[in-house]
Amino acid sequence: MAHSDAALPLITPVNTLPAMNYSPATLLRDSTRATLCRIAIAWFLCAQCSVGLAAAFDGTQPEAAQAAATPPNRPEIVVMPPPWTGNGRCLRDMLRCENEWSKLRGSIQSIGYWPWLLNVHFNDDQIRELFSQLKRWNLKIGFEVPVLKAANWGGDSLPLQSRQAFEQLQRFTARFKKLGMEEVSWFSFDEPLYAARHVISSQSTPEQRLALGISETAQFIAMTRQAYPASRVGDIEPFPALTFDEISSSIRGVQEKCAAQQVRGLDFLRLDVDWDRMERNREGSWADVMRIESFCRANGIAFGLIYWSADQPRLAAAGQSSDRLWRSGIMRQWREYAAAGGSPDQIILESWLHVPERAVPESDPDTFTGAALEFLRSNVPDSSAK
Repeated sequence: MAHSDAALPLITPVNTLPAMNYSPATLLRDSTRATLCRIAIAWFLCAQCSVGLAAAFDGTQPEAAQAAATPPNRPEIVVMPPPWTGNGRCLRDMLRCENEWSKLRGSIQSIGYWPWLLNVHFNDDQIRELFSQLKRWNLKIGFEVPVLKAANWGGDSLPLQSRQAFEQLQRFTARFKKLGMEEVSWFSFDEPLYAARHVISSQSTPEQRLALGISETAQFIAMTRQAYPASRVGDIEPFPALTFDEISSSIRGVQEKCAAQQVRGLDFLRLDVDWDRMERNREGSWADVMRIESFCRANGIAFGLIYWSADQPRLAAAGQSSDRLWRSGIMRQWREYAAAGGSPDQIILESWLHVPERAVPESDPDTFTGAALEFLRSNVPDSSAK
């Protein structure tokens, strides 16, 4: 947290100090004053560091927090294939046809997925194969999880809140552990602040709704930290559906609430940018996204950007959707954010849509892995996607 000069203790300039009396009594009195001054200064410095100490109460500092202050030399790269077509067919094809996306596999650090869909769409043998293959490929698994959802989400008549969401996650991971899952690299939260602000029915003010989202998110973090101490945790929020002020104030609120509970807060924030809405409604800008990136870095949080074809839902409604448009969409997003000076710590190539319909081979640029490979070859020269 930045402090103004007015908040700092005043120091008298040396040339205005009065002449000193060096009698023994004066020296003793001055020594006592000096000791008290040292105590006061130490108290002041401890007070300023209290939030940081609370965040690192366990004596360790996560690598993400250490690295988040400056742009990365090489960003972390995550792929999340579309889950809907064939009830997870894209991920199954990536497991079955490993030779058809080997170049992309050498350029990423983890595969992300949705545990509730993994639980529903995959049988025991397929899940066992997933974790066996990930271990052999030296890749990590990450999960995008709900924290706060409106009524009827997942078939429940009541809204999903943090405790119920965490209990649900525990049931899924208990099954996965029996089938070979060793460790989850990261958990990303599926837009809980947005859900609180815009989705869950409430007569409360916008500020009160966001306060609910902050509280539920912090509670979920605390439970996750205890159950998965080696995993990173982060939030996903949409822009411009939430404004810069709403995102920055809410993320700060989550961190402060975690620190008050002596729980390490968020390791990262991933932004889900609807750039089609930005352009068509003149609502927000890439400069605003840069402000969020800078906010994250200033607060020791890694900044991730989800790359997706934001115009795809609108085009699909007009009967114009295609796998090729998905590829052009993610390439366009990179160009526009790079032109604004953006440099995310994490690149997440994620499709929550029904496209691309095919995951492999990577030699076809219209498949999910092919589009991702072309994206990395063109835009991340330090990657091994040659």
